[in-house]
Amino acid sequence: MSNRCQLACAHCHPSISTGWAKLLEIKPLVVEGLQVTDTFLKELTDILPQLSCIKFTGGEPFLDPGHWKILEHLHRYDRSHCDLEYITNGITSFRPHLWEGWKTVKCGISVDGYQDTYEWFRRGSTWKEICAGVENIKQFADVSMLYSITPFTFHDYHKAKVFWGNLNPIRVVFPKYASMIDFPMEIASQVESYETIPYVSFAQGDNIDIYRDFANWWDTKWNTDGWATKLFWWLK
Repeated sequence: MSNRCQLACAHCHPSISTGWAKLLEIKPLVVEGLQVTDTFLKELTDILPQLSCIKFTGGEPFLDPGHWKILEHLHRYDRSHCDLEYITNGITSFRPHLWEGWKTVKCGISVDGYQDTYEWFRRGSTWKEICAGVENIKQFADVSMLYSITPFTFHDYHKAKVFWGNLNPIRVVFPKYASMIDFPMEIASQVESYETIPYVSFAQGDNIDIYRDFANWWDTKWNTDGWATKLFWWLK
């Protein structure tokens, strides 16, 4: 729909996050991906009987007015055969009355990191907020937890999995500093049960400079200098 999102997560970028665009002072902040016109709504209504699923991603879909306009329009039609799906940051308010009447409502909630690493990685959110947000959404939708495997989150994968009960691991390929591809296996193998962490086997690099440079830049941008070295032992 658009790149509207109140967060700036370490593996994201301005084209899908206004939080990142604001961080980098890029204008315009908002990039519209879809114009919800009367023509579009009519075409969507016409094909609705043939649809098995409608999925919204982002940005943060709950922040997008066009998304709610679509749901308000479709609320007058039979949707009992169609699933409604999301990828969401889990901390944004929503309108559960517009979720009534769908076959199922499914929310994939991004929870990269655990406690402090979650807050370092997903700037603009807190651990308290995501825990409360997940419990809130669970009252109205089926929830799955999405966890990006990156050099800054892989070591907390098992802790997060125990806490949330289950995780759907996401492989990050780009940007390079958020990918495990060139991360040193010498470091990755120091994490307990590293063999069972998804995608860690891709760690085949021999240098951490790109990760150190990003972590220092990230902390500087958020005025949290030194936080990364407290969280990631391999940066010291």
